[in-house]
Amino acid sequence: MMGDGMMFGMGVWWLLILVVLVLVVMALVKYLRK
Repeated sequence: MMGDGMMFGMGVWWLLILVVLVLVVMALVKYLRK
């Protein structure tokens, strides 16, 4: 049970990091296209 909880937590963190990376890339593209 604890193992599953850890895996779920890691998944959430990876999802959060991916979202942040996508937002940063989009911001950079918008800034460079200016």
